[in-house]
Amino acid sequence: MSHPDDLLADYVDGTLAERERAAVDAHLTGCARCSAEVRQAEAARTALNELEDVPVPFGVTGPVLAEAGRRFERRPGVVWGRFQWAAGLAAAAALVLVVALNLGGEDAQNAAAPERTAADAGGTGAAGAEAATPGAPRSGERADAAGPSEGTVSP
Repeated sequence: MSHPDDLLADYVDGTLAERERAAVDAHLTGCARCSAEVRQAEAARTALNELEDVPVPFGVTGPVLAEAGRRFERRPGVVWGRFQWAAGLAAAAALVLVVALNLGGEDAQNAAAPERTAADAGGTGAAGAEAATPGAPRSGERADAAGPSEGTVSP
């Protein structure tokens, strides 16, 4: 049996069922740690029982109960505030994910279909690359037919 930590307080109080009490008794015979905890709890219980009961002064319970009620009423607001913060954080993470996917998606589309990118540029293969370069002669044209070169003056 593993350490019955959750049963020890009830064992000291005497509120365990017979079967559970027998299991804890069997465990305590071989476990020094749990035996020490039970002895310590029994000593604390004895010390508390020896204390004198002092009546609560008149007028103290009302303000204490009122403050406890106010603190309990504020608690749902704290939970709601935490929920709102977590929801905002989740929305920000989703936004970052969407932006990252959209930015990365363009590169993935270009890598998947390079021939489409070249065709959109004005040709296919090497001819598409030539067409995409400004000032370069097109396929089938001579360099001097492309237009006036630098240093020449047109009439």
